[in-house]
Amino acid sequence: MAPTWYLGPVGQLQELTCPETGVQRNPVRYGGVHRAITGAATVDVTGIKYEYNLKWDHAAESEIRALEVMAERHVPGPFWLLDPLKRNRLSVEATRLRWLSVSSPGVFPTGGLVKHVNDWPTAAGLGTQCIHWYSQPANNHQLVFDYAKWVPVIPGEQLVGSVYLKGSGAATVRMTWLNAQGVETGTPQATSVTATGAWVRYATSGTVPAGAALVRFEIARGSGSTTDLYVAAPQLEVGTSASAWQPGGGAPLVHIDQLETSSPRYPLFNVGLTLLEA
Repeated sequence: MAPTWYLGPVGQLQELTCPETGVQRNPVRYGGVHRAITGAATVDVTGIKYEYNLKWDHAAESEIRALEVMAERHVPGPFWLLDPLKRNRLSVEATRLRWLSVSSPGVFPTGGLVKHVNDWPTAAGLGTQCIHWYSQPANNHQLVFDYAKWVPVIPGEQLVGSVYLKGSGAATVRMTWLNAQGVETGTPQATSVTATGAWVRYATSGTVPAGAALVRFEIARGSGSTTDLYVAAPQLEVGTSASAWQPGGGAPLVHIDQLETSSPRYPLFNVGLTLLEA
């Protein structure tokens, strides 16, 4: 079965006809390379962003109309891209467990303290650092992945969110549905867990309800409990059960850089689309 691509503004994702083979999806490193007197290299990385090059041969005009609307800024960007080549829809920053004190991609605690720890579940594959979430205030708080960025979804699709936990105390692994305006809608999908001293992968799954455009994936501290958690390898993907963990990047925000069209025979078009991650 051909993979399905989606591109568009929140709540209005447009399904794209599967591109031709040879899709280019390249990570671009930003920063500098410096050389010592010995010639040894030092690489400064300010960020890594993806560039996409997609093409379609003999596409009908109706297939590229939405691309033209977005490329000509009738609808302003950036746009959500659902990339079927990456299963994990969380951001790279969230799966790197980059914790933040502001609302942007990454991990955000609504209360308590967070620090990196050199520990990682071997079942998740290659990795070194988890985060330790501790000393939460007495009231209920959450550790949120991609706080205020959220993750785009399509009503009717089945999603599963999973994360490795160890520690002590009660918690809830939860997906909360939001509409295009970021207002909660429908009933959250939640699984209650009790962490132990060993790494265990916990998951929750559910169907995206009508009216939902985004999902907030989070770990909620058990109400009234003392919870001390180590957190690693979060994943949000299409399906009914969690698959092998992989880094995020399956739902980036992108800009349309170039839309190139030619018509070998009207009304058919050859199309090239270049996307830059925002």
